[in-house]
Formats: sequence, C-alpha cells, structure tokens
Amino acid sequence: MSAEEVRRDVGAAVNLLYASVIELLVAAYYLSLDGDRHAARAFVASALESLKQVLEMLRA
Repeated sequence: MSAEEVRRDVGAAVNLLYASVIELLVAAYYLSLDGDRHAARAFVASALESLKQVLEMLRA
C-alpha cells in the first residue's frame, strides 16, 4: 500500500468519524428539543454504522 493510499484511507476514516460525531450531536438535539426518540434513534444508529465502517477500514 502506497503512502498516498494510506493518506486517502485515513482521510476517509476521519471524515466518517466527523460524520458520526455530528449525527450524535443531532440525536442529542432531538432528545433535548422535545424528547423525539424516533429521530434520535435513527441518528444514533447511523452514527454507530459509520463507526463500524471506520473500524473495518482501520483493520484493513
């Protein structure tokens, strides 16, 4: 694996981590807004899926 490929993969992993954090913040906002648990669960599930992808990328 070349240095450029590693740099690209790490950049993709970091982007997924940022997306996960944003999704968790949105979930917290929905919960604080009016206790909308359905919306919050959807964002948390999406964040967890993104984190799972990051772990898979780091294992490769």
